[in-house]
Amino acid sequence: MKKIISVSFLIAVTLLFSGCFGDDVDIKSNRRLLVQGKITDSTGVPIPNITVVTSGNGDKLGQSKTDANGDFYFVSLDEKFDPLDILINVGDDPFFGVSNNPEYSTISLLSEERTDRLSYNLGTFTLSRKAKLDIILDAVDENSTIQFTAVYTPIDCRLPLMENTSINCNQSATFEETVTAQSANQFFEIRPVLGSFVILEYSANGGPIQTTEIFIDNEENSLTLQY
Repeated sequence: MKKIISVSFLIAVTLLFSGCFGDDVDIKSNRRLLVQGKITDSTGVPIPNITVVTSGNGDKLGQSKTDANGDFYFVSLDEKFDPLDILINVGDDPFFGVSNNPEYSTISLLSEERTDRLSYNLGTFTLSRKAKLDIILDAVDENSTIQFTAVYTPIDCRLPLMENTSINCNQSATFEETVTAQSANQFFEIRPVLGSFVILEYSANGGPIQTTEIFIDNEENSLTLQY
């Protein structure tokens, strides 16, 4: 009698997951995956209450949050056909109970192909605090033009899903614009991580390229370029 109750309960839970996680989720033989790792900040201090989600083709398969030591350890469903993605501090969906910490960066661990692995020991990941840099352009006259390129460490990091990979994400993003005095937009915002550098190259009115390095030491930063 106890065995029948357990099987019935397992079927009910699987149906519940399938109903909540999207109509196109095809769970593989009720199979489970073990996912574990650790989250710290840029100084190595563990970050609690960071949401970690497993996903297949955009549908949630499982989730957990880091404990007081920054560790996460949970069992997830496994999608039958789609590659597995693991999302750290990504998304904010009250319906599914997924929330992120808006103060910290995000990491998306993405797979190109589905595998038959049953466990993912991800190692330690570093989340940095988010920051903002406002670039304000100030035209000297109506014929002024400027071209600029900003290279920076973005707040959203996308990496291939691998095992035992301790990562402090140092990917770079590039933002480019050409602006004239008649352009409607003279204000641009980029989102680097706190404690990083933004490398800005610009040329005003066809002149030589100039380079400046901006250290992002505050959550809100601004730079005015006159051209």
